[in-house]
Amino acid sequence: MRFLAFVVRVVFVTSVLALVASACAADVDPELTLLPAESTVPPTVPEVDEEQSDPEPISTTTSTEPPVVTTVPEREEGRTGNPRRAMTDVGDVLGTRSDGVVTFRSIPYAAAPEGSLRFAPPEPAAPFDDDFTADRPGAACPQNTDSEAVQFFPVPDADADCLRLDIFTPATGDGLPVMVWFHGGGFATGSAHSEAFDGSALAARGVVVVNVNYRVDALGFLVTEEIVREANGDGFGNRGLQDQAAALAWIQRNVGDFGGDAANVTIFGQGSGAEMVCGHMASPQSKGLFQKAILQSGGACDSILSIEEATDRGQQWLAETGCAEALSVAGCLQFLPTGDLLAASANSDITFGLVADGVILDRSALSLAATGELGDVPLLIGSTADEGSFFTEGTSELTDQELRDLVLVELGGNTDLLLSQYEGIETNLEKRAAFITDSQFACASDQFASAAGDEAVVYTYQLTHRSSDTPLSLGATHGSDVILLFGNADAVNDYPADQLNPDDALVSEFLQTAWTSFASEGVPGGGTADWPPYLDSSPAHLLIGLETSISAAIQDGRCEIFNAAQ
Repeated sequence: MRFLAFVVRVVFVTSVLALVASACAADVDPELTLLPAESTVPPTVPEVDEEQSDPEPISTTTSTEPPVVTTVPEREEGRTGNPRRAMTDVGDVLGTRSDGVVTFRSIPYAAAPEGSLRFAPPEPAAPFDDDFTADRPGAACPQNTDSEAVQFFPVPDADADCLRLDIFTPATGDGLPVMVWFHGGGFATGSAHSEAFDGSALAARGVVVVNVNYRVDALGFLVTEEIVREANGDGFGNRGLQDQAAALAWIQRNVGDFGGDAANVTIFGQGSGAEMVCGHMASPQSKGLFQKAILQSGGACDSILSIEEATDRGQQWLAETGCAEALSVAGCLQFLPTGDLLAASANSDITFGLVADGVILDRSALSLAATGELGDVPLLIGSTADEGSFFTEGTSELTDQELRDLVLVELGGNTDLLLSQYEGIETNLEKRAAFITDSQFACASDQFASAAGDEAVVYTYQLTHRSSDTPLSLGATHGSDVILLFGNADAVNDYPADQLNPDDALVSEFLQTAWTSFASEGVPGGGTADWPPYLDSSPAHLLIGLETSISAAIQDGRCEIFNAAQ
């Protein structure tokens, strides 16, 4: 019997050693063997309707060429076993692990938009020749980086091969909620690869964070007469939006192997990134690619240019390139040096945006919501209390007439009524900042919440926390919520410390918990016992500071007057 027991022990030890050797040969993360059998980050996702059909793939081109079919090994949904390795439909990617979060940087989700692809819809990325080591920071898309839009968030060096994404995922767990970030920058600047947007802190709360790079400026949104003429019924302009949609489709195909649930995707963005979220909510090509949306400082979701407006701006831009008189404008633009393209943007001083091309976008999200056609995507929307201070920083005091003219452009004959609401504000420059906050962000967000709330569950908020360390001492300004949400103080320009101060850290904790809770279950958490949905009959804004409270009105009640005056 003793001999038999000895044999059993020898066989057991030999088997264990064989398993360990096998794991090492398979490149399994050695830390993985120290983890419990069950995930330490439990997935918190709603039940998926099994009868729900899969989203239709995006059609980004009418090319008659047959699609490239890439053969990859079949796999079950879920991870390969090593959290640092993930399988995609173009090959395996290898990430890096730190503090329980695995990071994959600069994964191509589409081909480099160069040459004939420069202004074209995104094309599929080529298969990897070998494992793709995703440990290097990605490049920004070409842009002018002297804009105020990148004042807080540093932008890496640019390169045309920029249609790439970053993924931050817990080292354990499957079926986790997915949060897809679209950076802001006025449609002209910014990068998903900015260190300020490192999603590790959010991922540590049990979500998969995906930051998407997309074409900006003319490369992402140019519309000219020739572009419209040669579209032949296809979409035009909106290339940055199409880039994002291609990334969302990539996520649908691949996020399972990064631990994410393709049926529980939340898109979120700030500034123009939030306006892009509005675009996806309104675009038929993005239907089914996400389930929830968060709009930070996104306004009323009505910022969409007509073809005439977009073309007029494009022609002004084109006049600065030297291509306006070319035999083929498109051919000239495809191979014009990038520096000349960016110089045209700087010299023309025009702004780009989404365009109602009739294919990718037909109407704005606000227009669809007003007629009950937007759908029932759960929505979290809000603003910061001092948005406008960012846009007036460094500008001169206004005369009374200049302030009146500014309001007149927005509201016409209701100027006196609205100006009377700002009498308690000391200077005209401060009044101008408050008016920008109201007209473009706070009251505009209220307007969209009211329209969308007829079909969808909508939660509204306003960040009122005025940090003692806000860059440039601008209070709860445009972008201050992003600093707190991601929590990467050391990567923010002009933030005076390498980490958030204690008060900022408390608000950061609240935002991260609330946002990830909404992504997980469609209800924002964050320690607030009662955050009711927004209803026209009972407006409810969560005011977020060191203490939170529910208010029926924001901006000292001006929004009701402002929205009624339009």
